[in-house]
Amino acid sequence: MTKSLELVIAIIILFSFLFIVVDIYEKPDKSLEINNTVKDLLKLKSQDTEFRELIEDGNTTIIYNNLYTLINSSFTIKICDYIDDNCIIKQELNTINKKAIDYYFADSNKTLSIIFWVE
Repeated sequence: MTKSLELVIAIIILFSFLFIVVDIYEKPDKSLEINNTVKDLLKLKSQDTEFRELIEDGNTTIIYNNLYTLINSSFTIKICDYIDDNCIIKQELNTINKKAIDYYFADSNKTLSIIFWVE
């Protein structure tokens, strides 16, 4: 009876280990993928004069709506004078897994931060 119980416990531990390994192995690094996508998108959008004017005006709602269909993750935006001074934030975030990408516009002295998180 004891050998059977030990065998069952060993099998449960083995399967638990296998599930954990498969779960870790099969998860692609989605944050890295989103990070690269957002950087490329910002490089492209920063060449648009309308987008630069929106940054200069600090209109977070219109900027968010423009980027909403292009970014495949939950995000919010923040526009600050210079680095972190006098910021306009679209919405406050209370999540833990968040990453920010900052893009500085030298002509208007503004920094656009796109803060996204992966669930």
